[in-house]
Amino acid sequence: MRASIDNAPLVIKKRKTTRIRFQKEQIGERDNLFLDMSTQGLSDVIYYMQGITIQDTQKEIDKGNDPNILVVDNRDGKALRDVQRKTEVYFGDKLDKLLIKTIQRNLSANIRAMAGNPADRSLGNIAGNFEWLYSATSKGTATPVDINSVTTLPRDSFLVLRPTNNTVGIADMLAARKNAGWPSSTYNGSARNAMIKMGEDKDFGDGEDKRSGGVGFMGHTTQKLKRLRLMKNYTVYAVFTQAYKLPDELYSHGTPVIVLRAKRKRGYYRKPKVKR
Repeated sequence: MRASIDNAPLVIKKRKTTRIRFQKEQIGERDNLFLDMSTQGLSDVIYYMQGITIQDTQKEIDKGNDPNILVVDNRDGKALRDVQRKTEVYFGDKLDKLLIKTIQRNLSANIRAMAGNPADRSLGNIAGNFEWLYSATSKGTATPVDINSVTTLPRDSFLVLRPTNNTVGIADMLAARKNAGWPSSTYNGSARNAMIKMGEDKDFGDGEDKRSGGVGFMGHTTQKLKRLRLMKNYTVYAVFTQAYKLPDELYSHGTPVIVLRAKRKRGYYRKPKVKR
């Protein structure tokens, strides 16, 4: 008989259901299950794990969100009927458009607020100064893409938000100086022009940035995003990259980018530990 939570010998009681919201908009739900191991057999728990995995997966399929892979007890090829500890179902997850808007809106606000020089505040126009790149595999090379055409972000795929303006790298480091409390003479117009002329900053490399505690607007944006519930299913970080460096990049450490990866695991069910 196919496992189903409808005919499971339920001493497991659902709960409560927690609604997850972001800016007053519901973006998901979380079910909390409670059981008494003194009255519930482990075979019943395993049966329940199988049933809820099947039913939750079918709900996603009905939404057009097809599964990529089923992982049973940390093994890709193990059958669901043989589960002993946990199940994980990875989906070709639908990319939340609210997430993309939130990233762009936060980056724009941080550029305008943190720019070390007034001339750099116009970089807050994201559409005019940045582009999205996409790769379907973790080892692939991301290429320019219309972000509106990206509807899913499966496991191992990733997105890159890269500047198209070659002064963003310098502007980001000037913002880091300002944020770290450096003298204004190190991030004002003269400093900006000197950095552009040199194409690098000999006094403010990666190591110096870490010691000073300075974070530019790219890093500050990802730090804020990580605290949002909206980001719980994603990994986001900022980095200076040579791999996606602009051909005419003015900053020698590379081009600053924001990377977004999917880490969503739906249908994650683990057998509870029993104290002996």
